Amino acid sequence: MRSRYIIIGDVHGCLAELRALLARIGPRSDDTVVFVGDLVDKGPHSPAVVRWIRTFAETYRVVLIEGNHEEKHRRWRHHTRQGSDIVHTMTGTAQIESISKALNAADIAFLETGRLYFRIPEYDAFVVHAGVPPALDSLPDNPRDILHYSRRQREVYMKMQRIRFVSPEGKILQLGHDTVRDHYWATRYDGRFGTVYFGHQVFMQPEPVEFEHAIGLDLGAVHGGYLAAAILSENGVSYVMEAARRVYSTAM
Repeated sequence: MRSRYIIIGDVHGCLAELRALLARIGPRSDDTVVFVGDLVDKGPHSPAVVRWIRTFAETYRVVLIEGNHEEKHRRWRHHTRQGSDIVHTMTGTAQIESISKALNAADIAFLETGRLYFRIPEYDAFVVHAGVPPALDSLPDNPRDILHYSRRQREVYMKMQRIRFVSPEGKILQLGHDTVRDHYWATRYDGRFGTVYFGHQVFMQPEPVEFEHAIGLDLGAVHGGYLAAAILSENGVSYVMEAARRVYSTAM
């Protein structure tokens, strides 16, 4: 009997929804729970979400994918330790500082375990925060090996945390810079790394979005939508959704 993998979309501080979702799923001791990233920011209980998942990980196997929001927090911590003025130019500094002050050393160390991607070979699945850049045709088995690559190489891989739309020429576009000639990355993804389970892009609908080789799990819980989980088991893929208690943020 193959173990289950429970892949959970962007939480964004929605603790009540997360607890209710996992209570409905009923994780087993041999399950692996994978978070696609963006545990923090926008929602009401970011520090509590981190602490709750850290405690949850003491009993269950947990994998953290680092989302673009965790990456921004990590950069902020780095620049703060270095005494760099860059922290004053970063967007959302007040929110990052407030959340960081509420996290203890164990919480931060737990967040630092976040990785760029996670392979699930037995289900031909691949978990990432935002998506797969078209230029990527291979990946190291250990995501941390990327830290030793050149800066230019690292930049390509780091796009996995932010990619949305891509131009016909393969250029990854900044948020809001896409036009009618451009396409969402998942519509052209060819399945080279297996079926991709991802977050980042908000889809305000009651069920995950299924592309040919990718499944979008961010159903906008923090915006009043749903917190979603995909469960991979020997019986196939199933979904569980938990409706948001209310709208916590209108900022997409």
